[in-house]
Amino acid sequence: MRLLAVVAAITSGCGATGEGGPSYRTSPVERRDVVRTIEASGVLVAAEPSVVGADVEGRLVAIEVRPGDRVAEGQRLARLAAPDLAFEAAALDAAYRAAVAQRERAGASLTAARAELGRLRRLAERERASPAEVEQAEAGAKSAAAGARAAASEVAAAKARLARARQRANATEVVAPGPGVVLTVPGALGAVVGPGRPPLFELAQSLDALALEVDVDEADVGAVAVGQTARFAVPAHPARSFSARVDGVGLAARRVGGLSVYRVRLLADNEDGALRVGMTTDVRFEVARTEDALAVRDAALRFSPEGAGVAPPRSRVFVLRAGRLAEIRIRLGVEDGVYSAVVPEEGHRLEPGELVVVGRRLGALQSSQLELGGGG
Repeated sequence: MRLLAVVAAITSGCGATGEGGPSYRTSPVERRDVVRTIEASGVLVAAEPSVVGADVEGRLVAIEVRPGDRVAEGQRLARLAAPDLAFEAAALDAAYRAAVAQRERAGASLTAARAELGRLRRLAERERASPAEVEQAEAGAKSAAAGARAAASEVAAAKARLARARQRANATEVVAPGPGVVLTVPGALGAVVGPGRPPLFELAQSLDALALEVDVDEADVGAVAVGQTARFAVPAHPARSFSARVDGVGLAARRVGGLSVYRVRLLADNEDGALRVGMTTDVRFEVARTEDALAVRDAALRFSPEGAGVAPPRSRVFVLRAGRLAEIRIRLGVEDGVYSAVVPEEGHRLEPGELVVVGRRLGALQSSQLELGGGG
């Protein structure tokens, strides 16, 4: 029905310049709002996503949440089986105990060496021990002291290694780093997980706001700026229109289907929960608007009869006045792809309701009936 109305609007002014003369398709000049928009498609994603992986290597044995679950900070999401870590902790615990025992033996040796040195010094005072015996005892005490210090250092190192091993052994639980909503979970149990492997969970801090990631053609991206508003629709709610705000415009192009596109990120409120992560969107950016403007159909800007001469593209229209064509020079304003806002140049007149020519009727004869200039 809309197509029929458009056709009727364009052809309702058809007329002839005279018997046997050419007949034109016309459209009336209108006063209307003209809005330029850019259309693009994209997908809804979490506004503040985070991924959670396993801190240690092991095998996934339990998944304790489902997509859509709300979790608290520190809540367990999954459990791993990591027997190698338990064996490592047990071995390091034995090594630590051995280091402690060695430290005790070194301490006992130091105590004995110091006691022997004291005894020989007292005997030397009574000339019952030689200076050589005292020197040998002093060397023994120094050696025992060095051994005690080395043993104490080894105990400290063994304790640190054991603490790290126990921490790894206890890291067989995957927990939420903060409060949020679970978006994705592992596909199946039994997978080997760990550092350097794909994350296990994706969380969103909140779903009260979502982001749109939209690819905008390079020819249009120059008109998109941070802070602009846009409207979008999703297939799940065909009768609704949602609002979003541009949050960022990408600087690097990507090739998609042979075209260069730029990623634009928008933010949308989702307090009622109608929108979901992963929904596809059709987005319309409003990049320019003029209200109550003098407007003509875009086809009128492309029409040029024979004998009209050369003019810059889209700088004139032709109106039918008293059965003759009159050239009207114009300055172009906002365009929406169907209508264009126009302003007549000085000395030219264009009124609402006048018929501008948008084309020639099929089979029409050529004619030189043409008036150049503003036509009064």
